[in-house]
Amino acid sequence: MLLPDNIAQRFLEQYQTLLRSILGHEPSSLNDWVDARNKLAEVHKNCELNDGYDFDDDFRDGLRNAIYGDFCFLKRYKNYCALQHIDSSVFYGARSLTSPLEEMISEYSIIQTGLIPYQGTIVCDGLVQPSNMLLGKNYAKSMRDAYWSAKRGGELILI
Repeated sequence: MLLPDNIAQRFLEQYQTLLRSILGHEPSSLNDWVDARNKLAEVHKNCELNDGYDFDDDFRDGLRNAIYGDFCFLKRYKNYCALQHIDSSVFYGARSLTSPLEEMISEYSIIQTGLIPYQGTIVCDGLVQPSNMLLGKNYAKSMRDAYWSAKRGGELILI
């Protein structure tokens, strides 16, 4: 599930500006963008954004509440993609920016990414690093069951 174009573009403008400022130069590869995101992940809770940039308040607040790390991409549902944060076992319903997650990675695969609250939804930051690991059928089934339990119990985080 993609964000509306205008929201995705505004998010990307701000996020790319921030990542460029962290790097101190124009990224020349996906690895440069990921390196900048990884540096941001280390300091995001205390991130003081330079007021010289046009960051909106929702973007600033979202960064402070972002979740970075390894996730299991379960599958795409009608309004979001379900992901489980590996370290905390918390389930999130996230939306993609410009490319659907399900076109980039297989269901029940482990990825490294960032989830950032923005404009009333959770946004996958688009810097998706897949691992070469797919989950077996039994493990995938247990994750799917845990997802449905979390959803029924109101523990699925959508914002």
